[in-house]
Amino acid sequence: MKNKNILIIALLIISFSIIGCVDVESGYVSLSDPVNTVNDHEGNLTVHFIDVGQGDSILIETPNGNTMLIDGGSRSEGDTVTEYLNQLDISTINVMVATHPHEDHIGGLNDVLSNFNVLQVYDPGVAHTSQTYENFLLKIDANNIDYSIGRAGQSIDLDPNIDFEIISPSIIDEDELNDNSIVIKMTYHDVSFLFTGDAESPPENTMVQNYNVDATILKVGHHGSSSSTSQTFLNEVSPDIAIIQVGADNSYGHPTQNTLNKLKSVGAYVYRTDIDGTVIVSTDGFTYDVYTQY
Repeated sequence: MKNKNILIIALLIISFSIIGCVDVESGYVSLSDPVNTVNDHEGNLTVHFIDVGQGDSILIETPNGNTMLIDGGSRSEGDTVTEYLNQLDISTINVMVATHPHEDHIGGLNDVLSNFNVLQVYDPGVAHTSQTYENFLLKIDANNIDYSIGRAGQSIDLDPNIDFEIISPSIIDEDELNDNSIVIKMTYHDVSFLFTGDAESPPENTMVQNYNVDATILKVGHHGSSSSTSQTFLNEVSPDIAIIQVGADNSYGHPTQNTLNKLKSVGAYVYRTDIDGTVIVSTDGFTYDVYTQY
């Protein structure tokens, strides 16, 4: 599904608006500028959970030098993301994933599309009425970027030694944008990551039924909301590390104490961008280190 689908989805938007692990060790290092130190580890997979306030943005750098950007925070955080990428001397994003069309996930992606060479974009292909989402789709089309609709069962080819599997959404619910979030499980030898967007309990239940969701590092769904991270799902994931991307003193009450209690009950060590700042995980596939940058 290529660029012509952008125009189809744009039309949908207009119509819709009219109608109404083995030997895995963890380490913690807090550095004032960990980015260059992390990148000194040649051959490592590095995942940056960028502090964009109340929103998500995750940069993945693979050992073969390719990059994936999952979400870009809100429009006001576009500069934060682009400056972070520039600090890493990144000029090309091989794969961009917009998990779902809420502004706190896709708003900053328009700045990335304007300033970097983006080769391919995945999103769930759900019609949404916001101007931010329409601009996002039009910019993809204008830049002639390959576009794919992400669905459970697909894989993404970014590095021959790393598996990227989309495990949600299986079905689309036009009324629940969070539940249409693209969820990716990334596996590098013995270390695995689960990137959940804002997926809530219904898709979590579907994932548990259809996939092995066990993961070393969990990006906690929906900023730690009580509507995500069900106990059944969390028991199956059984993460060593849980990372919550959330804004300080946000009006939503994220993360909820209930979610924090559940994470504690499974023994997960929790990092939060509102407390720890940007969280960086570097792994050779067998051991991993966690760095923070506030």
